[in-house]
This record gives sequence, structure tokens and C-alpha cells, in this order.
Amino acid sequence: MLERNDELIEQFNQEEQKYRRLQFRKKARRKLFPRAGKKIRKALDRLAEIESRPPAECVAKKWIG
Repeated sequence: MLERNDELIEQFNQEEQKYRRLQFRKKARRKLFPRAGKKIRKALDRLAEIESRPPAECVAKKWIG
């Protein structure tokens, strides 16, 4: 039970770090391209999210059941 909790905590921390990195990059992009349109900003944000995901072969490390 404790091992499972540790895995969940570790996974949460990794997701939180990824989110903070994405937010930092988003703010930096806003400063670099202040006149970019809403559609372009949204597309760049989605592209950054896609780049941060693991490859399709590595969807899960372990079977959760």
C-alpha cells in the first residue's frame, strides 16, 4: 500500500513539474510575441504540450488494476 502511495506521489510531482515548465514557457512566449493572435498562441501552447508527452509506445509504465 505504501509503495502505491509513493508511486502516486511521484507521478503527481512529475506532472506538477511539467505543468510549471509549460507555464513558464507560455509566459516567455507571450513576452517574445506580444502581438501574436489568440489562435497562434493557443496552437503554440498545444504544440508545447504535445512535445512534452512521452512517445506513444510508453503510455504506461505499469499495469494498473
